[in-house]
Amino acid sequence: MEDHILKYKAVVTDLDGTLLNPQGQLSTHTLVILKKLSALGITLVFATGRHPRDAQRIAQALEQRPHIVGLNGSLTLCQQSDAILCEHVIAQDIIADIMRFIAPYHIHLSAFDSHGWKLYEVNEMANDYVKLSGFSYLQIAPSDIFSLKINKLLLWSTNDIAPLEQRLQQQFGQYLACYRTFAQQLEIGPRGISKASAVAALLAEKGIDFQRQAIAFGDGHNDTEMLRQAGLGIVMDNAPCELKMQLGTLPVAQSNADDGVAQMLQHIFKI
Repeated sequence: MEDHILKYKAVVTDLDGTLLNPQGQLSTHTLVILKKLSALGITLVFATGRHPRDAQRIAQALEQRPHIVGLNGSLTLCQQSDAILCEHVIAQDIIADIMRFIAPYHIHLSAFDSHGWKLYEVNEMANDYVKLSGFSYLQIAPSDIFSLKINKLLLWSTNDIAPLEQRLQQQFGQYLACYRTFAQQLEIGPRGISKASAVAALLAEKGIDFQRQAIAFGDGHNDTEMLRQAGLGIVMDNAPCELKMQLGTLPVAQSNADDGVAQMLQHIFKI
């Protein structure tokens, strides 16, 4: 059997619903396995829809700092200095068009730029996330949106957001990448930018071929291309059924509640 320790040089993982347990934390077992992985010299990358500054709070629990690809690939920070390595923004005219388009739907909008999380209407979803993560927002006036260099928009509805997603795809699909991360939540970024593209570029700088030498874990629609393109893509058991069907040829890890990532890494690397 081929030695996986030699074959795979990097592990790339989503956070929420994947590496983190349902309480939004790294379990003791996961921390132990990640420490062993670091001892093998394996490069660890967090690839998340979260803002990199948010993901850094989770990374503090690790002895070896991971690389962080945030906002679905739109913002990558330097592992050592936290300086911006790569950034992609949504065109201002498109943001204005989106705001006009969603106005009749009574949708809550959050904007993320390199400095953090901005919103102009506080709601239950926002406050619940602050309680879960400790990462807070800055409340701004609606007009301030147009002075920002926005990497990601997050739309939240009290109802199923799928119908709006379809309309946005039809209207703006040539300009934007849209990911439904929950039934009521839609994430929007620049077209052509994804976790897969950002991670591949980051690893290439380190001489690692993402499509041959990396393992990737994920549970959401924003992980789809990353899981397809990785040397070994592994989907979580707690992923939506439609995603598991879509990625039916890929192996399935146990759920994040059962430390699925840690268990799979333990099996692959014999640690």
